[in-house]
Amino acid sequence: MKIKILFVAFLCAWFLPSCFSDKGNYEYKKDRGISGSMSSVTTFIGEEIRLEPVMNYGDIQDTTNVSFHWFIKDTLLSKDRVLLYKGDKSESVSCYLYITDNETGITQAIYFKIDVVSPFSNGWALLCNQNGKSEIAHIALLDTQTEEGDVFTEFRLYKDIYKAQNKNEELGSEPVKLMEHYRQETNAINELLVIQRGGQGCVELDGASLQKVLTTKQELIDEVLPANFAPNDIVYLEYLHFIWNSDGSLFSRLVEKPTTGFHLSSFSNIPVYVEKGLRVDDILYTAYFVTDFVLLYDGLNKRLLPYGSYSATTTGNIGELIYQGSYPSGYTPFNNLGEMKLIYGSSYNDYTSVYGNEADFSMLLQNPGTGKYYWQNFHVLYKKPNFTASLPSNNAVIEFPGGDLITPSSKFWLLKTRAYMFFTAGNNNDKLYYYDTNKNSIHLYKDFGGQEIAAMHPNKGFTEMGVALKSGTFMLFDITDAVFISGQPRMIYSAEGLDEIVDVIYRYAKTTDHWR
Repeated sequence: MKIKILFVAFLCAWFLPSCFSDKGNYEYKKDRGISGSMSSVTTFIGEEIRLEPVMNYGDIQDTTNVSFHWFIKDTLLSKDRVLLYKGDKSESVSCYLYITDNETGITQAIYFKIDVVSPFSNGWALLCNQNGKSEIAHIALLDTQTEEGDVFTEFRLYKDIYKAQNKNEELGSEPVKLMEHYRQETNAINELLVIQRGGQGCVELDGASLQKVLTTKQELIDEVLPANFAPNDIVYLEYLHFIWNSDGSLFSRLVEKPTTGFHLSSFSNIPVYVEKGLRVDDILYTAYFVTDFVLLYDGLNKRLLPYGSYSATTTGNIGELIYQGSYPSGYTPFNNLGEMKLIYGSSYNDYTSVYGNEADFSMLLQNPGTGKYYWQNFHVLYKKPNFTASLPSNNAVIEFPGGDLITPSSKFWLLKTRAYMFFTAGNNNDKLYYYDTNKNSIHLYKDFGGQEIAAMHPNKGFTEMGVALKSGTFMLFDITDAVFISGQPRMIYSAEGLDEIVDVIYRYAKTTDHWR
């Protein structure tokens, strides 16, 4: 928008005090045709951009006799022709550039916008260890358009983000894990939880800017930490959040109005009580923004316990997994795993139905006596407040063919919409295999030649797998069926020279894509 105006006395006093030097000479001064233009721009958080108007100096010969005043909102930022601007959070900023012919006092006001967007909303976030200190890196997926109009995905690496976004403050130390979570019933408002043992402890970050919101200590009643407080994870169900501590205890909080904010109540610092006692050794995660429950493995009593968000007036429901049929031969009961060792478990085919929230599950179990491994399947229906299990008619339990590859360091990821589970193996945890659950067969995907795999995470479509090596390299691989058929891995992107990588997660950008 361009507006040509003649400065009156009070405006001259604001911008150009020299206007008073005419000592009452208010004769008409000819517009010499100076004009400029600015387009609205989009930039990324933390990225400095150079803003310069396209100028037409008209009849003027001395171009230095032109003044520039850059306003962002109501603040004068610069009097230079070129403005250097860096946004630190996601927002749309209203801007004005005033271009003044100093001889005539005629000013043009140009309105434009700067849209500051987050490059951290999707892609892969990495938790790194810088000689014991925690830091965050991110690989952003940015749509870039060529001069011919073609759009392609650009991978852009950002390092040392926490310090850059938090006035050089140190994040903490002894990093453990990253966790993304969303405000219920919103599409894109999210936070990123950093789980760490040292420094300020676990920290919640704004999902877009990665600026600190608060520490987990501040979320406990009276900010009193329980004894031996060292969280493994925090789970965010609809009306219930709970901290899973490394000693197997749980600390919960009621969330009465989950749509109104993130931190509206405090976590109890007294552990959740369950009859017969409770020691959570593992959690079988679901896409709990849909299912609203997870399965706890109580290692003290060798049983699976469903934990669901029941209503706005209760603190959640740790229930019994009800199964009324007879178990097939060789099937390990849910309420008594006995001597069987739970190696890994996860949901798949998570979805919502008219009957309630439900998911299919698979578990990898080992018989320590024989050394054999078994793949066990079941279904859970959460029709509040009850959890009902059912078994498939075929292959409810089968011997797992890759048991000789599994080590204590193996990591697992069951793809939720496809019939594959990825797992790591090898003496140095440097080999990536996948298990075809339909064919009951094991295949080597990639041998990293001695480089330890620290973490892995698929994209939202489960067609790509991000693999982070402890040595500081991130690789993105194609895991479509065509690649599996070819028998050769296909790398899409790699980034080297990072600090020691502890964890990697995919940033989904919106809750409806999370873990689907």
